[in-house]
Parts: sequence; structure tokens; C-alpha cells
Amino acid sequence: MLYFLTTYAVPINLAILMLVAGTEIRRSDLKEIRLLKPAIVGSVGQLLFLPLIAAAIVTFVDLHHVVAAGVVILALCPGGGISNAYCYFAKCSVLLSALMTAMGSVFCLVTIPAFIVANPVLLGFDGRLAPVPAATIVQHLIAYMIVPLAIGALTRDLAPHVVERSRSMLRILSLGLIAFILVTALATVASQVPHLLFDIVAAAALFILLAMAFGAVLGIKMSEEERHVTTIESGVRNIALALTLGTLTMNEYDFSALAAFLTGYLAVEIAIMLPYAALVARRRALQGAIARP
Repeated sequence: MLYFLTTYAVPINLAILMLVAGTEIRRSDLKEIRLLKPAIVGSVGQLLFLPLIAAAIVTFVDLHHVVAAGVVILALCPGGGISNAYCYFAKCSVLLSALMTAMGSVFCLVTIPAFIVANPVLLGFDGRLAPVPAATIVQHLIAYMIVPLAIGALTRDLAPHVVERSRSMLRILSLGLIAFILVTALATVASQVPHLLFDIVAAAALFILLAMAFGAVLGIKMSEEERHVTTIESGVRNIALALTLGTLTMNEYDFSALAAFLTGYLAVEIAIMLPYAALVARRRALQGAIARP
């Protein structure tokens, strides 16, 4: 089952998720000049500095080696498409969130190989994980992220009404695909979860909260709405890409532990992001009521 997941299901899942993410973007959206600066600052800032936060966590917190590697892998990844849903719940700009997700997916084509070249053992704690050639990473990013993202954006331009009518279904499909992959992987390795549970929850919560705090600082000169979007985006990573990187660096046993960590990470992420989105939505509603005459 894990061979099927790592060889076929995970890469195909990532490609479909990026295709769906691409349908959130239109070429005309790139003319929204006021959004380009926060989108670039937010996406690039995450990709450059979240790996440093992850490195600090795994340096100062004693974690299982696969959980530690999982934190670093997640930090290297761009934002995930589910962040668009969190921003929708928070009544913040879904367009800005989608732009950050798309730009991060493109920029990581440079940042992920750069981090690996700068520190070849970044993904190899104690020499237990396989080194990953930068060229291999680039090939996978292009095949499973950039090309599907472009196809999704082109589909949005050519058939906008069809995409609009299918938007809710596409978002549900995205969540369903992530849930299917993680639950299927976890079901094959359920015995590993109990002894990793504390490390999983502690690492996930610590990384998400520190990433969100960094996002708030990153957006300090932005509008309040843009700062909330940057905060949410910083705490949400592309789990499907993290799984794909895991297939390149880990044996089946370690990959199963990574799947357990990412499943727990998603649960912790939801437990943190939904209350935060509700709090932001309530605050924005109150501000809107006060602003109305």
C-alpha cells in the first residue's frame, strides 16, 4: 500500500491539488497592483524564513528524527490551497490568499533547491534520510506543481463560468484528496502513532504558532486584512508537496512515520486555524458595524 501511495497516489494527488489551485487565479488578477506587493512579500518571506524557524525548533526541541525532518520539509514547502478556505471563513481576501499560494508554488522552484544546495544534509538528520539532488526536486516541482497550476489558470481563463459553478465542488475535492491520502497512509501505520503522538502535536503546534507570529510580523506594514491573510498563509503548508518530498528522501518505514506526522499536523492546523478565522471574522464584522453610519 505504501508503495502505491509513494509512487502513484501522492504525486497524482499533488498535481490535481495544484490544478485546482490554479483555477483560483485569472490573468486579470495579476493586474491587481495593490495586491502584488503583499503577495510577493508574503510568499517570498515565508519561503526564506520559515526554514530558519524550523531549524531552530529541531535544534532546541528533542524530536523523533522523522518528525524533525517533517518540520523542515513542511517549512521548505509553499502555502497550501486550504489556506484559501481559511481566509474565506475569516472574511478576508481569498484572492490575495490564492495569489500568495500560486506565487509561493512558483518561487519554491528556486528556494527549495537553493536550501538543499546550501545545506546538503538539511533533509538528512543523522544520515538516516537519502540526500536529494536539486535537479530531481526541480523536475518534480515542474511536473507536479508548475504545469498543473498553469493548466488550472488557463482553464479558468477559457471556461470561467464552468469553473465558477464548480468552485465549491473543487474545494471539497481538494480537502477530500488530502484526507484520503493521509488517512490511507495512516491506516497502514496506526501502530506508530501512539509513541509519536507527543512529538507530533508539540512539533506541529509550535511550528504553526511561530509561523503565524512570523506572518503577523511580515504583514506589519500591510493593511489589517492583508496582515490576517499573511498570518494564515504562513501557518499553512502544502502537505501534498511535503509527502512528495518524503517519497524522495525516506524509506517506507520512515515515510509511514512522516504520514503520521502530517496527519497530526493537519489536525492541529485545523484546530488552530478555524478558531483564528472565526475570531478574525467576528472582529471584522464588528468593525464593519461600527464603521456604518
